[in-house]
Amino acid sequence: MISRYEPVAKKIIHYSANACLLPLYSLYGCAVITVEGIGSTKTRIHPVQERIAKSHGSQCGFCTPGMVMSIYALLRNEIEPSEEQIAEALSGNLCRCTGYRPIIDGSKTFCKESMCCQDKENRGCCLDEEDGLPLLPNKEKKICTTLFSSEEFQPLDPTQELIFPPELMRMAECQTPQTLIFHTGKETMWDLSCKLSRELLELKAKYPLATLFHTWEYSWCGTRYIWQI
Repeated sequence: MISRYEPVAKKIIHYSANACLLPLYSLYGCAVITVEGIGSTKTRIHPVQERIAKSHGSQCGFCTPGMVMSIYALLRNEIEPSEEQIAEALSGNLCRCTGYRPIIDGSKTFCKESMCCQDKENRGCCLDEEDGLPLLPNKEKKICTTLFSSEEFQPLDPTQELIFPPELMRMAECQTPQTLIFHTGKETMWDLSCKLSRELLELKAKYPLATLFHTWEYSWCGTRYIWQI
């Protein structure tokens, strides 16, 4: 999860990102939290981790951290997200082991209003009908038809989450817009321009084969155009 402070809106923005595709140089001024930072089996796992595990949504291990951090970043922005927001937060994650149903069901327990099917004892679909009447659970059968019990989940307490580093907040408030240059090697460098201006056009003319990355990441000076030269 990447966090940035917006000095104009006086607000901290959290969002998830694919770590293996994210250039390190684009994280200047950001706070980064990995899946290891939100919970531990030695102390206490995070409610997001617990609910995905208890709803049987964990995979082989490669996909689960991404699922966890996508939902975690959403909850840092929205304490009680909607079902649509849950689905959108997971839309970029791939799963080949478990399937999305248990992951989404576990994540939806954070929603303020539960799904219609979550209110049914047999966990069946509300649209299933028999002889014109909704299907009802068989009271005589002593077979558990639920995947998990919401009552056993630990509550989500926003006051216990990691705070945004105050030094990064002060830096965003005080630092003036400026162009930053990172030398990544003997023949490469990253030039971070604040805006689409004469400076950026001069860079394009000087390095015609350079790759341009468009990002809004640097909140204190607006849109950045990053050149990988």
